Amino acid sequence: ILLIFYIFKSDIINRAARPKTAKALADKFGTMAGLVAATQQEILTVPGLGKKRLEGIWRVLHGE
Repeated sequence: ILLIFYIFKSDIINRAARPKTAKALADKFGTMAGLVAATQQEILTVPGLGKKRLEGIWRVLHGE
């Protein structure tokens, strides 16, 4: 729940992840720390998430 809240509250992540995707990320990784620790390949296994959205989320999480 906190991960979903964080994703929705962050304007940058909200533009990078749709609400359905945000929930799928929270379900898969459970915490923000879990999401930050995930590899790009692990994040790409989330249903409905493509490379373009991954790149946006990755930039927000890792500043790259």
